[in-house]
Amino acid sequence: MYNSIQFLETLLDELKKGKFPNSHVTPTTLSRIIAAAYNRYDMPGKSVEILKECTKAEPGNKRLHNDYDYFKTRAASISKLENVTAFDKAEAEDNMTRDYENLCRGSLKSPKELSRLFCYYKATDDPFYFVKTELANLQPRIFLFHDIISDDEIGFLRNISEKQLSRSTTMTKQGMIGSEDRISHTAWLSDLDFLELKKLTLRIKLITGLETAFKTRYSNTEQYQILNYGVGGMYKPHVDPLSERSMFPAECRGSGDRIATIMFYLSHVMYGGATVFPNIKTRIPVQKGSAAFWYNLELNGDIDQRMLHAGCPVLVGSKWVSNKWIRERGQMFKRPCGLKKKSKERRL
Repeated sequence: MYNSIQFLETLLDELKKGKFPNSHVTPTTLSRIIAAAYNRYDMPGKSVEILKECTKAEPGNKRLHNDYDYFKTRAASISKLENVTAFDKAEAEDNMTRDYENLCRGSLKSPKELSRLFCYYKATDDPFYFVKTELANLQPRIFLFHDIISDDEIGFLRNISEKQLSRSTTMTKQGMIGSEDRISHTAWLSDLDFLELKKLTLRIKLITGLETAFKTRYSNTEQYQILNYGVGGMYKPHVDPLSERSMFPAECRGSGDRIATIMFYLSHVMYGGATVFPNIKTRIPVQKGSAAFWYNLELNGDIDQRMLHAGCPVLVGSKWVSNKWIRERGQMFKRPCGLKKKSKERRL
């Protein structure tokens, strides 16, 4: 994405120099595209800077001025967030940690909230295949699909990955590093190496309605991540989208961010190990053969901070899970944008 911005900026310079006299694209049009791209990178201040000269040159261009006003408002709101005091940040973190720990002990939802959740058989594109579906949270929606992976498939995933397990790391600007925030072992499995994984990926497409093809370039999904948490194994609260584009695996560069997560549970756990969402007080216990599904991005493409989640410490047993991250590429018509900035998820 950033390389695209550099290209567009070079093109704009050439356009201003008159290198393309027959072009139907004006410098203002190109400036608006570049400004929108910087805004997507959470740099609305740069967007304002780019459009400032354009607004002076074209005072009657309503669309241009609407863009300019929107970027100014967004830049101001981000500036206010950055000015939050250290005390407020510490208090918010303490509240989140408290909810995380309480959720690991049990559900925090009120009887009224629980009364609105339900189970049903979800239809798919295959008229003979219905999925046992549990609505675990209403807004934002979190689903738990039951009995969607067999014991044979679970055994295959665990046997293949056991030979490749290594200590889990977290992605940072400095690269992949070990962290006390994450205590587990990880292996990665590619769809291209195993027919069983291709079948499972097609099942994900059937259930979610999203495009899930795995490719060596511009892939719609990442490789399968297999995780094993022993006693004491856990993962502190985090969101799945990657903040740095440089962290993207090679096959997903140009595929956008992680629009959705599906997490398969590959074992039973006697005590502990639940997946919890502190900001929305939702708790999903480990259930072998089931899979949790949620969207990481809002309909407008912003990271949904409500989907902050964690893996509770395993107290008794061994927890095995597999993550499959679905990318933005290919979902334009599968999960279209809402009509309003804060439109709510209605599909699935």
